[in-house]
Amino acid sequence: MPVSSRIEASEAKLRFEFKKRIRESFSKYLPPEINWSVYFVDVQIPHVSYYSYGHEIAVLSESKVDRLSISHVYQALAGYLLELTNQGTVQGV
Repeated sequence: MPVSSRIEASEAKLRFEFKKRIRESFSKYLPPEINWSVYFVDVQIPHVSYYSYGHEIAVLSESKVDRLSISHVYQALAGYLLELTNQGTVQGV
């Protein structure tokens, strides 16, 4: 499953262009039952410079409820993988 990471929210134009390039390159790797547009929004891992220095682990210190948190994104990705595993679409996760 393709996952975009280090996405900078403040660069809307670059983010839009990147999304187009990623979709063209990687959509063939997504199972057909997953809506690409929804998936891309759900699992794009934001760039948070604070965590670049390794002092804290984002998923342990952030709220999982905040839609823009790294924790929330990892939770969403785990949900997609679990759903596909339960459907038998993904083998050996």
